[in-house]
Amino acid sequence: MEFNSWFAGLIESDGSIIVPETRRDNKGRLRYPAIKIVFHVDDLPLAKRLIEILGGGVIEYSKGKSCVLWFRSAEDLQKIIGRINGHIRTPKIEALHRLLLWFNNSENPTNYSLLGPDTSPKCRTVGWLVLLMEMLIFILTSKKIQKVNVSRSTDGFI
Repeated sequence: MEFNSWFAGLIESDGSIIVPETRRDNKGRLRYPAIKIVFHVDDLPLAKRLIEILGGGVIEYSKGKSCVLWFRSAEDLQKIIGRINGHIRTPKIEALHRLLLWFNNSENPTNYSLLGPDTSPKCRTVGWLVLLMEMLIFILTSKKIQKVNVSRSTDGFI
């Protein structure tokens, strides 16, 4: 299982690609795109591990049982674009294309290609449960795991 395909699926299922319609609001302030992924608090170790793997992102905690992993900087967004472009399978590809165009038409333009949806046979036949299991195996085997206290603390988990 390729991490980039899994990560694109995570964004498609639990994430949002947010691209403002205009570069400035009605007061003239700059507006910026973002990508967010919502996690249950029990999955906080996964969000923290993704920050390590991707080299960016910020976790915001809510009062409820969720937290949000945000990618807001141009550098972080461009890292993610490099990973997920060509791996999106759902209508969320339209939001990804708007994000690519945002960067292509910026003051420091990029030259991102708007790749079509992933139609590979593996993508159509592998279930989401298998994708999740493979990602968990990837996380658990890519870093030495320390013993965890059974409490709700996430310190030292992954």
